[in-house]
Amino acid sequence: RTATADIRYHFPEKQGRTISFGISSMLQNSRNKGIEYLVPEYELADVGAFVMAKKSYDKLDISGGLRYDMRFQNGDALYLDSSGIKTSEGAGAQLLFPAFNSTFRGISGSFGATYLISKILIGKANISRGYRAPNIAELASNGAHQGTLRYELGDSKLKPENSLQFDFDVALNTEHFSFETDFFLNQIQNFIFPVKIAAVGGGDSI
Repeated sequence: RTATADIRYHFPEKQGRTISFGISSMLQNSRNKGIEYLVPEYELADVGAFVMAKKSYDKLDISGGLRYDMRFQNGDALYLDSSGIKTSEGAGAQLLFPAFNSTFRGISGSFGATYLISKILIGKANISRGYRAPNIAELASNGAHQGTLRYELGDSKLKPENSLQFDFDVALNTEHFSFETDFFLNQIQNFIFPVKIAAVGGGDSI
């Protein structure tokens, strides 16, 4: 079950300047009602606040935005009996998913400009920062993933991904000819990717 709410306010445009800000949120509740358990039952709450602005001059447009996000996620413990049926904690019960509590925070945003060099030549530049919190499968999966044909184990200690990107673009547009070149550099911190688990003596664990 997922519920979302978004509020945004736009200030009236004044002297080529526009500003808006808002808040967005999401509540999510997931329950396992089948017989195959891929991820644990969990509760998730997202909230984010943002502001965006744009200013236009004669040949120059400047725009930017900033956003702050928080995610609170709780995973519930799941125990199975010898037949693989959901049960409560006790003698003979096998722990499939341990309980966990995670809080993620991140800042994202961008700042860029577009300049009309001439009637046919345009230059653009932008710097941006991205944020992504790990999803429930990355945090807590414990089972065979039929889509990838592998057994996957999550890591509840994962950190959010953060990226920093620089873009530069020059475009030439005439009545019969168009040319555009783009340069970019993207750096990602805490990149989340699958890692093969090695056996005690080395080599593949399975």
